[in-house]
Amino acid sequence: MQDDTAALVRRAAAGDQGAWDGIVDRYSGLLWSITRSYRLGEADAADVLQTAWMRLLENLQRIENPDRLGSWLATVVRHEIHRMHRRGGRWVPTDNDSVLDAAAPSAPGPEVIVLVADRDRRLWWAFAQLSDRCQRLLRMLVTGTGAQDAEHAGERYSYRDAALALGIAMGSLGPTRMRCLDELRHALEELGISGEPDDS
Repeated sequence: MQDDTAALVRRAAAGDQGAWDGIVDRYSGLLWSITRSYRLGEADAADVLQTAWMRLLENLQRIENPDRLGSWLATVVRHEIHRMHRRGGRWVPTDNDSVLDAAAPSAPGPEVIVLVADRDRRLWWAFAQLSDRCQRLLRMLVTGTGAQDAEHAGERYSYRDAALALGIAMGSLGPTRMRCLDELRHALEELGISGEPDDS
């Protein structure tokens, strides 16, 4: 996967839009999770991520270790969060311990970020091994990103709408979904991801 990341970075630096999209897909979840750990509002989190992607775009030609891109992006996001707090005066002075405890970020350590990023890369690799139909169905039902029309963009499909979009009977959707999830589970098990709580 490290070689794959390095190849994506090289291709993106050469102007390959598909490679850039692949990088964004691969690391967006990680970066959003970091902003959530700092309890940023959605607008602030979106600003931080936009800045991080802009920094990457500006530095694509200069990334020395493209296989460590996840760590590089995570560092940029954390720096931007701290800069945002300093610049915006978002710190609220208080002597109330319960307010301090509620506001304290519970940021994961670097080892957790690396493990999660590695697991996510393997998960998306396994997902890419599924048939196009399974990928589209799971995206529709889980994230809404399988939507091909403006009405459903960014929202999960109902079973009825997903069945209509895929051209299958609504009664077949559940069993088809289970088969797709079983295929994904088997692909993940081959990569050493069992889905158990202690798994990376």
